[in-house]
Amino acid sequence: MKTIICLLFLVGTQVNTPVQETITAVYDGPSDGIYYFTDSELNSFGFDEVAAPVAAKYDLDDDQYQGQTFRVTYIADTRTDEDEMDYEVYVITGLELVE
Repeated sequence: MKTIICLLFLVGTQVNTPVQETITAVYDGPSDGIYYFTDSELNSFGFDEVAAPVAAKYDLDDDQYQGQTFRVTYIADTRTDEDEMDYEVYVITGLELVE
C-alpha cells in the first residue's frame, strides 16, 4: 500500500521539464522582438527569448551575425497568461557559431 501511495505521489508531482532541441540554421535577423533562423530545408524558426548567458556571448541584434550559421539549442517553455491560458515561448538556451 505504501508503494502505491508513493508512486501516486511521484506521478502527481512530476513537473513537465522542457526538452532541449538542437538545429543547425542560418541567422536571418530580428524582427518585432523575434529572432529568426532558417535551416537547410528552408524551415523557418522564430525564437521569443535568448537566455542571459547566450545573450552575453552573442548580441543577436547586431547585424554582424546575420547570414551566419549557428547550432541553436532551444526549449519550448509553456507559460500561463493572466487569463489562465497556456502558451509556448521558444527560448534559445545555447548558441554555437558553425564555421
